[in-house]
Amino acid sequence: MPFRAGTGPQPTLPPPNETLIPTVHIAPATGWAAGATPTPAPGLAVNAFASGLDHPRWIYVLPNGDVLVAEKQRAAAA
Repeated sequence: MPFRAGTGPQPTLPPPNETLIPTVHIAPATGWAAGATPTPAPGLAVNAFASGLDHPRWIYVLPNGDVLVAEKQRAAAA
């Protein structure tokens, strides 16, 4: 189906893919290489403000500029 068919006020949607367990495609998390940062748009800068996080899930910026990061809890060892 072409991209334009799935956009606009009355998109054509593909039929549902009914499965017993829903399929979720999650993008793999990849850290920066040592000493490297992403290339920002002109006039912007990128700085790391945290490192060593195993499974960061939520980021919340407080009104005073502090940043809270919640990590996924690790499974207990059996």
